[in-house]
Amino acid sequence: MPKKHPPQRRTHKAPRAARTPRQQDSAYKLFFSQPVMVRSLLHLIAPELVAELDLDTLERLPGEHVARGGQKRFSDIVWKVRRKGESVTPCYIAILLEFQSTPDRFMALRLLTYVALLLEELANDKEVQESGLLPPVLPIVLYSGTQPWTGAQDVAELFAPMPENLRPLNPQMRYLLLNEREMPPEALKNGSLAAQLVRLEQAGDPEALRAAVSAFLAQMPDDCREALTAAIRLLVGDTCRRLGIPVEGKEQAMLEENLRRWRDEAVAEGRAEGRAEGRAEGEVKGIAKGLREAARRMLAAGGITPEAVARMLGLDEAEVRGLAAAQ
Repeated sequence: MPKKHPPQRRTHKAPRAARTPRQQDSAYKLFFSQPVMVRSLLHLIAPELVAELDLDTLERLPGEHVARGGQKRFSDIVWKVRRKGESVTPCYIAILLEFQSTPDRFMALRLLTYVALLLEELANDKEVQESGLLPPVLPIVLYSGTQPWTGAQDVAELFAPMPENLRPLNPQMRYLLLNEREMPPEALKNGSLAAQLVRLEQAGDPEALRAAVSAFLAQMPDDCREALTAAIRLLVGDTCRRLGIPVEGKEQAMLEENLRRWRDEAVAEGRAEGRAEGRAEGEVKGIAKGLREAARRMLAAGGITPEAVARMLGLDEAEVRGLAAAQ
């Protein structure tokens, strides 16, 4: 008898773009696993709250929460931070990363679940037991999708019409939304790491992308440079695909090379100018002039603070601020 072959299962390969959300998710988890990025994010979207928080006490907590029935739920990132004042309970910052191509109308409900599970765990904390008070929680959603965000920002908006006297008896909870694609340029003037991340997401052409990446890399602290560089490589690869830029080794190598190139070219130009003058003093002056020109280029690209430029190029901050004021 002829050998029968089992029917072949039809497989459907997902298009390349379908992998993008997972790449973004990995990148953002790397970004916001670093306290410097959380501090920058809070300065960007909740500046009035920052004055009440001791951001030096940021401590990351596990994102997994287990309900009493045994089922696990995950919020992407949870941070604990102390409020200023010794007798004040800490605040918990739950950052939920959202990268769906279609916004989730029930996001507020999902967050309500995460927050309730987190608070249920915290109710067993010794400090909470002694005070009898639960700590405040700040839920944040970061959205970088191209479609308008239409999800309800308060879980109360999800309920069907009801008698007015029932409203106070139903859940109410809002969350902070950072809709990156719709953030106006004036909101990004502080030039922080979080602002540069938003600029990168908003980039509509290769030059805007390069400017945002360069400004971000110029401000990265040394103690988390490796993690943030890995994150930005993931995100830039995704953005290059979105802009139709071939993602090759040469393109990915641009990440730190832009800044090195600006500095190296400026120094080389200065040395050449100095040698043309025929004396060591002229070379020193030429190098200084070249570094100032590099500073002007970086400031002209926009979205980077004079302090960051000064730190990157080894220039005096007051001098760089003067260059910025003159532009």
